[in-house]
Amino acid sequence: MKTMQKITILFCIIITGLVIGCDYYANDKSEALTREQDVTPDNAEFVATKAQAEEQQKIFVATLEEIEKNLEEINTREGIILSTDDQAVENTTSEKVRILKHIEAINALMIDNRHKIASLNEQLRRNKFEGTKLTNSLADAQAKVKEYEEQVADLKRQLTESDYRYAEVIKQIDEMALANQSLVKTLDWYDNELNAAYYTEGTYKELKKEGIIDKKGDLLGIGGTKVLNSDLEPTNFTRIDLRETKVIPVNAKKAKLVTGHEKGSYEFVKEGNMIASLNITDPNEFWKSSKYMVLEIK
Repeated sequence: MKTMQKITILFCIIITGLVIGCDYYANDKSEALTREQDVTPDNAEFVATKAQAEEQQKIFVATLEEIEKNLEEINTREGIILSTDDQAVENTTSEKVRILKHIEAINALMIDNRHKIASLNEQLRRNKFEGTKLTNSLADAQAKVKEYEEQVADLKRQLTESDYRYAEVIKQIDEMALANQSLVKTLDWYDNELNAAYYTEGTYKELKKEGIIDKKGDLLGIGGTKVLNSDLEPTNFTRIDLRETKVIPVNAKKAKLVTGHEKGSYEFVKEGNMIASLNITDPNEFWKSSKYMVLEIK
């Protein structure tokens, strides 16, 4: 009986050792594959795209945090209004003005939140974040923003019912807020246009065929300087927001910029014997001379 117990224990030890060994081998092999994939030419574009996606996700999360801070401030200002002594409000004009200023500030915060929500929805569409945790986080933020807007509407109703003199002023404040919202949309459009940049890549033959670049000063097709054509069509380029896009996938053995961009404002990142991406380290300097970027690859 004791012999059987010893055999059983020994068998369990052997099996445990095999399992641990297999796990170690699998993990070691997985790490090796990961390291190998990091330097595989075919994986270069994936690495660059992943870096860009991570950058976009950071911006997305930061905007969600800004919305949350706005909601916290709205909540604080609502609390101040609700805690104000009714007698003090009735007897002093300054208290009424203070409350109305809080209402005006709340309106501005709500408009800012709507603007941010619209921006995040656009990022979801543009960066294909659908089906991720970010989608759920945005849905939660939208629900919370709507809930706060309903609370604010109820607060305004309470104020107008408590003192008819609030009614007309709050109405004017709301009308101004709507006008400001329209102005915000216009300014957003200008802001997006001002921060729009365009890039494309291809071999010299491809770029020339598409009418993007040409040679200037060449003699019988020999020599000359590669230059951008003056009548560029934005449809031949990929549009980006220069504030957000810092990594341009390349995935080529050789690459060089045809357009002029400040040295030191960018770097080529290699993976193995391939150039994986062009990383923009200083966007303001990089895009200062031109909002178009042309990359010739080989």
